[in-house]
Amino acid sequence: MAEPIRTYQRQLRPGINIPEMDTSGAREQVRYYQQLSKSLDNMASFFYKVADAKAKIEGAEYGPEVAPDGKQIDDAFNMPTGTADADAARTQAITDAQGAVKGKLEGIGDGFSTFGTNARESAMVTTYNDLSVLAKKRILDLKLAQDRNPNDPNLTPDLIKTEFESIIAGFAGAFDDVNPAYARKFRAEMNLYAYGELETITKKFNTENKNQLLAGFEVQFQQDIDSISTWWEVGMPVS
Repeated sequence: MAEPIRTYQRQLRPGINIPEMDTSGAREQVRYYQQLSKSLDNMASFFYKVADAKAKIEGAEYGPEVAPDGKQIDDAFNMPTGTADADAARTQAITDAQGAVKGKLEGIGDGFSTFGTNARESAMVTTYNDLSVLAKKRILDLKLAQDRNPNDPNLTPDLIKTEFESIIAGFAGAFDDVNPAYARKFRAEMNLYAYGELETITKKFNTENKNQLLAGFEVQFQQDIDSISTWWEVGMPVS
């Protein structure tokens, strides 16, 4: 018969005390590193905010410096019209000018960095303001031309309205596909401005026509009176 396997258990001797370890130093060291880590985080956050603020300022200053203006679009509107070929060439020139402005706007900044987003936004605002001024000037020039030549058949309210719509579409198209929100805002503001000018033109045009009709009526009426007087003086003519 096999002998049983003996197992041994460690037994503490009576009267022996195990000393407790002093961990206060380790705890203090942990607190020190925690405070150090917090201080470093605060410092990093501070420098990040400083760098972010600097990037915002630099981006806002850079955008207007490189923003495209609307001269090319404005020059396209100055091209001659009146024939099918001339009208087509003008339309194509406006489209090309829109594409040139779009391309420059798309190349400014980016959509993720602080510098890039501020540069792009400030460039958009600068170009928007420039195009607004040019569009309003063209609208006002048409109004002044109609004021100077109220009887010009090429400056009737209907034809001016069509040209107003062409001007607004031509300049607003620079923002299509680049920033649709700016395109909608531009069209809304310019349509409101053009409507006010067109209302003034239409009222004046109607008044001018009314006065011309009244003047023509008065002339005809006076001629009729003169004819009647002649009949009474010399007798009614016999056919």
